[in-house]
Amino acid sequence: MLAQLAAEDAVLCLVNEARVDAGVQPLTLNIRLRTAARKHAEAAKSLKWWAGGGPAVHINPQTGSTPQIRIHDEGYCQANPSPHVGENAYDAFYTGGPSFQKDTAPQAAMDWWMNSPPHRANLLDPTYNESGVAVLLGVAEQGPEADMADGGAIFVQTFGFCDKPEIAVQTEAWAWGANGAGQIGDGTNLERDSPVQPHDPENVVAVGCGYHHSLTVKADGSVWAWGNNDSGQVGDGTSTDRNTPQLVGGIDQITAVAGGELHSIALRNDGNVWAWGRNRHGQLGDGTNTDRPRPIHVAGLDGVRQISSGESHNLALKVDGSVWGWGSNNFGELGIGSFDDHINSPVMVQQSSFHSPISAIAAGQGFGFSLAVESGSGHVLAWGYNHDGQLGDGKTHPWAWLPMEIPNFDGVVSVAAGRGHCVALRKDGSVWAWGNNDWGQLGDGTTNQALRPIQVPGLSNVSDVAAGNYYSMALRKDGTIWSWGWNIWGSLGDGTMTERHTPVQVANVRNAAALDGGLNHSLAAAQPGIKG
Repeated sequence: MLAQLAAEDAVLCLVNEARVDAGVQPLTLNIRLRTAARKHAEAAKSLKWWAGGGPAVHINPQTGSTPQIRIHDEGYCQANPSPHVGENAYDAFYTGGPSFQKDTAPQAAMDWWMNSPPHRANLLDPTYNESGVAVLLGVAEQGPEADMADGGAIFVQTFGFCDKPEIAVQTEAWAWGANGAGQIGDGTNLERDSPVQPHDPENVVAVGCGYHHSLTVKADGSVWAWGNNDSGQVGDGTSTDRNTPQLVGGIDQITAVAGGELHSIALRNDGNVWAWGRNRHGQLGDGTNTDRPRPIHVAGLDGVRQISSGESHNLALKVDGSVWGWGSNNFGELGIGSFDDHINSPVMVQQSSFHSPISAIAAGQGFGFSLAVESGSGHVLAWGYNHDGQLGDGKTHPWAWLPMEIPNFDGVVSVAAGRGHCVALRKDGSVWAWGNNDWGQLGDGTTNQALRPIQVPGLSNVSDVAAGNYYSMALRKDGTIWSWGWNIWGSLGDGTMTERHTPVQVANVRNAAALDGGLNHSLAAAQPGIKG
């Protein structure tokens, strides 16, 4: 799901860039429009009816549904029986040739739409103000070339305008685990071993955990934060801890957030990154080492589609597949071939080990390390600290200051990094882990360290993974969340504080869409469901 969300965010970012260039207002993300787009993409992958193009691409031959029907069925703009809606679609497949990386990239979909008059008109229609994007690996058509394809990518973008918008809960925030600094956001400082809702939980579309603070993005692009605020990481201009969500001022149109030990970063839909909080190691990327209690623009960085924060370093993935880093580099976690520390402006990670553009990233906690996934092959590269075997190469050498490929491990679509352990999601829906396992965070039923990736048993149909301090989480396609590892403050959310060496289901939360783990607390965004 992380790779999917990153690609979907990239498409929306590219579309909004084109709209702004044309003097048209940018689009905001609408979860119902995204759900309609995803269901179309999934049906197209299953039925493969898109061959030939034209209007028929948008009509499901099995159900007869049109974009208008699909969008209406998801509950969009229920107060208006005929809202203004539309849809664009793009399919690209490959047979292993060198062009597939270009043809299946978000930019390729964008280029095709912009060069097709009806799609361009849809994309730049000033009436629309909301959108949803789906990006799915697969092929949406039949024919000799498509039938021989090794794979491909399906893109669907829905558009909408609701002149009678209803006030409706689309997604809700949930939090559980440690709460000494108020990071649960429920107005108390009581640990929670089962998920509860922070104050004002509605319409949350993205979440991020710092060590002892929390971050959410709402559907309107605003950022809210709470918890520990020693260095201004809540972003409200103070250093006062907050046990309820506070609006982070000065930024808007945000699509993703991430938290480090004492700092926070946010990705805007125009590809720019903002940061606030502690800056001792240059982790705010503004060219200084001055703490900032309010957001400041990360210098010289644009075209970003995914972000990740470690303890004191950050990674950014650009739409061109390059990776950039800044902040602490004591153990080579920035991948620049040196241990130069306090890198206070973004630098490009050395690409000599990359065989293709990168599609997903993760910054590790504790002593710094980093992960990246190559597009196409799904190979994982790792660099930085390696005391616990988190670089996955079968060795416990102290560190690597340049990216190196984990051998005999591919098909990965997203990764997550904890404090000395790693979790990976493969395209078949299986979950793999490696590194430190002192508290069962690898999920294999033991506490034995793993120097190479091992499969987490009992998990299938997984769409997203996350890692906390010494624990791990997985989001299944049925919307349930599973967790394992360290649980002394209830960070696993299973109603206990018992350490778990195999996955257990998180209580209460259903229909989850996003998740993240901090030092000892967790966050999720979910559609309305069971609340107790």
